[in-house]
Order: sequence, then C-alpha cells, then structure tokens
Amino acid sequence: MNCYEYAQSVLISKPIKKSTSQEYLSVCRSLKMDQIEYPPNASQLTNLLETVFNVNTRRKCAIAIKSIYGIKVKVPSAVPLELDLPSFEELNEIIKGTRYEMYALLMLHAGFRFGDTLIKQPIKGNAILINRQKTIDNELTTAKSEGPVIVPDWLLERYKEWTPTHHYNTVYLGLKRLFKRNGMDFMTPHKLRHAYATYYSMKMPPEALRRQMRHKRITTAMQYYVHVREEDLINVMYK
Repeated sequence: MNCYEYAQSVLISKPIKKSTSQEYLSVCRSLKMDQIEYPPNASQLTNLLETVFNVNTRRKCAIAIKSIYGIKVKVPSAVPLELDLPSFEELNEIIKGTRYEMYALLMLHAGFRFGDTLIKQPIKGNAILINRQKTIDNELTTAKSEGPVIVPDWLLERYKEWTPTHHYNTVYLGLKRLFKRNGMDFMTPHKLRHAYATYYSMKMPPEALRRQMRHKRITTAMQYYVHVREEDLINVMYK
C-alpha cells in the first residue's frame, strides 16, 4: 500500500468535515504521496515538506500530514499575506452588472467564502445562515465555518429573489477573467473576502468583524484578512 492509498482509507473514518478530507487528499496528491510506500518516516515527510516553497502552503501540508499519518513534523507559523487590494469602490464598479455579480457581492458585502456563494443558504430575519458550501469538485458539503451573517437590506432583498445555478469553476474562472480584463491579474474571488474584512474593519469593532467572518479568533480576521492602506487611514483620521 502506498501513502496515498492509506490516506484514502483512513480519512473515511476520521471525524472531520468532508471538505477537510478532500483538502487533505488534495495535499497528498500535490506531494505525490502515491510514490511513497506506507508507512513513511518523519525524515521522508520532512524532506517532502521542504520542497514546498510557500510558507503558508507548507503549513497547510504539514497539518494534513500530521493528521493523516500521526507523525510529528514541523508546522511553520502562518505568514500574513501582504495584499495591495483595489479600493472597495473600484471592486464595486468592476462587478456591477456582470454575469457573476451576485456571487461577488456576497463576498464583497457579506464576507462569504467563495464556496458559500454557490448554495442558496437559509435566511432568518436580517441574516443569512451559512451552513453549506460547494467544493472545487462542485460537491455539496458542510460550510468551512457555520453561522449567521448580517447583510445589508438591499443585498438581502436581492438574495431572496436569486438562486445560484453556476458550477464552481464557471464562476471562479469568470471572475478571474473579469479582474484580468480590468488590469487586476492578481485578484481572485477569495480576495473579495479580504476586501470585505479590510473595508469593514474601519466600520465595526473587531469582535463584530470576527462574527461576520465566522472565525474562532479575532486575530485571524485582523492579522490575515485586514490589509489597511495609508489612504484608508487618512480617510478615517481626516473624515
């Protein structure tokens, strides 16, 4: 049995979300674990992880490896992304009236994760209750993090009348092309969630932002999602 086959067999019985299991298998595929006989040793896995250049990606891989094989490997600390995001107003103008506008609005104005936008979530009062998502394979799973998200009235009214019908890849690639046409090759749909956190960090207390983002810790939102520019600070200080 190779290490990938072992991962497939063990993840079936692990008490983790289906989306997490799929992510772990994706890590195994990217690391070519099918070329290593089970059981692996710590040295093999450490050397394999060192070939992953990006620190945050290496961290994700190390966490998956530890969970699957129960072998102690070094898990590097996450490094906050340094993003020079377009302004909130620019992004609003770019997505307005486009085919995938509603998906983008939910990320930009409500902080949805991309997979959350592909499912019609239940509504309660002035909140959308996130509980499901679609994966890159367009499979329906539980959401990465569940909970209510308060959304603007105008967006909620539009959401009530809207039903998502597009495939994961269709929307993802459609938004990527939209950004590229507007000179933003670096933008991805997920970065709209970063733009949401950055914009609303100036308008609500950190704890409120944490709840809206559905993070366990305030530091996750503030350290990894909020990218405040000098002009943002000037706008706040001299408003």
